[in-house]
Amino acid sequence: MDSEKIKSLCAVVETGSMSEAARILYCSQPAVTKHIAALESEFGVKIFQREGKRLLLTEAGRRIHAFASRFLDDYQQLQQALYHLRMQENHCINFGATNFIGTYLVPEALAAYKEAHPDRQVMVTIDFWSNLLQLLHRDEIAFALAPQTEELLNMEELEHLPVAEDAMCLILPPEHPLAMQEEISTENLREIPFLVPQGLSATRRYVMEQFESLGFTPHALLDLGTAQAVKQGVINGLGVGIVSRRSVRMEELAQRLVCRPVQGMHMTRTLCVVKRKDRRMTAEEAAWIETVRNLSV
Repeated sequence: MDSEKIKSLCAVVETGSMSEAARILYCSQPAVTKHIAALESEFGVKIFQREGKRLLLTEAGRRIHAFASRFLDDYQQLQQALYHLRMQENHCINFGATNFIGTYLVPEALAAYKEAHPDRQVMVTIDFWSNLLQLLHRDEIAFALAPQTEELLNMEELEHLPVAEDAMCLILPPEHPLAMQEEISTENLREIPFLVPQGLSATRRYVMEQFESLGFTPHALLDLGTAQAVKQGVINGLGVGIVSRRSVRMEELAQRLVCRPVQGMHMTRTLCVVKRKDRRMTAEEAAWIETVRNLSV
């Protein structure tokens, strides 16, 4: 009874179908069928019975599946434990970062860290916060760098350590009529197309929470997918947007964009290290986080 056969059995139980099990396992249906047949031969019992198009466990199958599920859980936990042990022995750091942080903060911090610790390895996964949260729960990353939100503060199983303050700003083309003002009111924004990243973006969540606190709803919301696309959209005159000022340094210096505060809006967000409370941080991880914190002072 090997792990591949166990995975096939659990996948068939989960999907009720050999073909669907093959699809989620990224293998062929004959391979899954062969695995189930081998288990039935090994134990001398029928594991599944067909009811219409769906496969259901027999009584013997239920007992085998219960054992297989426990075995698979233990096997995955062993793999994760050994993986983390290898990471520690190799002084390797494995963490995640949201798209903005991974693009504009991590490379700068990584350069400073590698200068001080050239022998240490760093692995980073850049993704949306919802996906990073799943990786944290599965213990596939040690921690994540993400903006602080009300949702995050309410997650009691997670610890969040502030590491940086991130100034936000409204961006406009230099020739825009509002660019002459030192501060922009929400009334000025009511009829202007407002550019935002897609729905999973932490930047979009921050912007919409701030607008909600002011009782303001943009008249025309234009979804451009990424913060980078929002910048390019503003440069090309499609509308205005709110982004991290760190992300528009070059465009501001080149006078392709101007940055302005929005009246009554809190324009600074906190960036945090987020980790599970039940996971201890290594010395290497603590040193990396200190590097990020020092860059932001």
